[in-house]
Amino acid sequence: SVPRQSHLARNRIDARQKFNTNRPTHFTQLQEISNAQAILLRHSGNAPPATAGTDSSPRGDAMSATADAATRASQVRIMLFDVDGVLTDGTLLYGEDGEKIKAFNTLDGHGLKMLAEVGILTGIITGRRSRALALRCADLGINILHQGVVDKAAVFASVLSECGLQADQAGYMGDDVVDLPVMVRCAFAAAVHAACRHILPLR
Repeated sequence: SVPRQSHLARNRIDARQKFNTNRPTHFTQLQEISNAQAILLRHSGNAPPATAGTDSSPRGDAMSATADAATRASQVRIMLFDVDGVLTDGTLLYGEDGEKIKAFNTLDGHGLKMLAEVGILTGIITGRRSRALALRCADLGINILHQGVVDKAAVFASVLSECGLQADQAGYMGDDVVDLPVMVRCAFAAAVHAACRHILPLR
């Protein structure tokens, strides 16, 4: 069999080639997210009606959603992220002094740097506060950091205004119902595989 390291090296080269020729359409640790936007539109009641001759089967829906997601992703100029459960596995470790400890994946960090390399802004909108997150963002050069957020939609609008961008130029990745107000407003909505059923229903 081919050594795992060879697979990783080849995948990293393929990823770089895609980022150099196209706007990114997927991110580290995502599985089957191409139909996330279609699912969100369906939940919000804004999904377009099926037309005659359209393949309405699950396979047809997935193919259509994949093409739609790729189109939306190509318009993204800023990608925003939730943290717990998105850039971490959702686990919170408490030290004896009460300090929360988070574990971040280095591959996610590499993906965020790749976004920056192709000119896409990155930022964080999260409901929790963490010094560990502030340090991680500083390490990755992420300057758009909003912690302790209650109204994510309001902060999302504020970030867009400060950056001179529109909602159809923004993407957001979340995993819980508190992320929905942003996910239904942005051009490209993504969810991790373990997201709650309201965002990515169990199949």
